[in-house]
Formats: sequence, structure tokens, C-alpha cells
Amino acid sequence: MTDDRQIDDLPTADYSTESRKQRRVIGQKSAVSSVDRGDLIDMIRMRMIDRDPEIKAKMAETEADQTDQELFSWIKGNRNEVLFAIRGSEGVEGEERGELQGWVQVYDLDPPQSAGLRNLEIVPASVKPSEIFEISYAKLPGAPEGQIASGVRQALLMLPHELEQRDRRRTASYKTEPFIVAFIDLKENPESALVVERAGFVKKGEMKYESGDDHNHAVYVLDWAKLYRILHEGVLPNTTAANR
Repeated sequence: MTDDRQIDDLPTADYSTESRKQRRVIGQKSAVSSVDRGDLIDMIRMRMIDRDPEIKAKMAETEADQTDQELFSWIKGNRNEVLFAIRGSEGVEGEERGELQGWVQVYDLDPPQSAGLRNLEIVPASVKPSEIFEISYAKLPGAPEGQIASGVRQALLMLPHELEQRDRRRTASYKTEPFIVAFIDLKENPESALVVERAGFVKKGEMKYESGDDHNHAVYVLDWAKLYRILHEGVLPNTTAANR
């Protein structure tokens, strides 16, 4: 069913008596949750990210801005992709607490990229195509620094459960530690490499992301052991709710 709502007609959600449902690992600057498609502020911020020229350039995004209906549909996602909102917590002050600061998305890797990784022997033969995922992320224009890597780390930690909840037919594919890759254009977006490295990813090689590309992208693979070390270095291993 098509969502025919307009973002500007949405109400502002009332979180005065009950905080947003979100999670934060103790010691992390940000929190993560779902995007509230019924909240005016969440959706305006998502639209700002979608239409930011700098973000489009970094993501090699060439198509037109999404319509409100397309944005609603993309945020809803499906069983093959999961979208997390990165929310302000310890890394922000005042009214930005609890507000959307960016997003993280994890989704099935397309067959051409999967084949390229196998040719480079980056993906072990034991990993099936249905078990390979790609990650991308974006920051709200003007949001305080230092929150995105924190959000990526926490989204990865919660990802296996989210994937299983969306499609129990593929439970065996998700396992406890899915195979996740990030493609970084070091020529156009070198700072993104710092984000993935701070979230436990390790560079494994380079390849063209698309056949028409004129240069290679760096290929980073998530090292789950490294992620756990980063998350738990000097912090408690449990999680806590982060209030708005």
C-alpha cells in the first residue's frame, strides 16, 4: 500500500510523558532506535539528509530527491534491510537530546559486488551470498561531531536480532555475527574511513563498486572481535535506555 502522507502535515510527537524507545550502550555518545515515520521532526530531518548536496556527492547519488512518499517507503524498509536512527545522547546538549542526528542502514549486498569480493577472495567460500550485507550511513547536516561512529557501533551490535525479527525464514543466514562490508571512496570521502575503522571494520582490499567507476573503492570488512573490544573497553557490557 502506498503511503500518501506529506511530511509537512505530520504532527510533532509528544515525548513529554514517555521517552522515545531507544537503546544506548553505556559509554557511547549517541543512542539508536527506529525512525518515527509519524513524527514531523524525525521526518524533516530525514528529508534534510536525503536532500543535502554534500551527502549526495559522497554517496555518488545522482538521482533526484526522493518524494515524501518514496522517503516514507524507504524508511519503512523490508526484510532485506534495516534502518536505524542515530539519536543524540551524551554527545549533545539541551533540545538535541533524543533527536535524530543521522542514520545507519544495513542491507543485502548486490550480486555484482558480492561476485567482486569473491574474486578478490575477501569473502570466504563458506559464506553464502544471502549472508553478505553492506552498510551505509549519513549524518544530519550541522549535527555535532563524534556521534556517527558511536551509532554505527551500536546498530551493528543490535543488527542480528533485528534481521531475525524481520525474516525468521533466514534465521540461519543471519547467525550471531553477519558478514558485513563497507565500500569507501577514499578519494571523495576519506573521513568515512575513520567512521568504519572506529566501528570495528578493517580494510581488506580495493575494487570498483560499479563497472563504470574510474577508480577503486576501499573494501572494509567488519571484525566482530575488534567491535567488541571497542565497545567494551572501559565500559560495562550491559545497555541502558537513553531518555529524550
